[in-house]
Amino acid sequence: MKQRSALAGLWMINAALALALLAWWLWPRAAQWQPPAPIAPDYASALQDAALPGHLNASDYTEVVKAPLFETSRQWPDAPPPPAPPEAPKTPQPAPKDVLDEARVLGVYDQGSEGAVILEIEGKARRLRLGESVEGWTLRAIDGLSVRLTHPQQPDRILDLKRRHDNPPVVPANEAQQRRRPPQPR
Repeated sequence: MKQRSALAGLWMINAALALALLAWWLWPRAAQWQPPAPIAPDYASALQDAALPGHLNASDYTEVVKAPLFETSRQWPDAPPPPAPPEAPKTPQPAPKDVLDEARVLGVYDQGSEGAVILEIEGKARRLRLGESVEGWTLRAIDGLSVRLTHPQQPDRILDLKRRHDNPPVVPANEAQQRRRPPQPR
């Protein structure tokens, strides 16, 4: 019984909605469509700054005469190049750090035309032979305990071999001499 009453209620709601739709459709005064007001297009403002083909300046007249309209080789004039960006003010760049300012000679090997040197540059030990380069500096000569390095843009530099610390010997001289003597037989 409940099922019939629920189904009958749904049919009644459906019929009421159908009648309302039919009344709205047949009653013309209830829903009158109003067309919107026409808006006239403004072509002048749309074409004001447009660069259209066919619109030539008076300065282009001589080019048009030289290349007639129906000539196969005729082309549109090239667009003017864009303006160049303004140059940024140049700031002087700091001079590059010279690697030999803090370089030390750790060792020198020289034998006639061959030779090598061990340099400590930025905390690293580097070995250079005559004619080799490091950071733009070229080893040109070895003279005793000093070396000469050259650079294309800077004056020659001479570095000397120096001890880091002059430490006294660990063992006193007398004890060292006694240790070196062979034991004497008694």
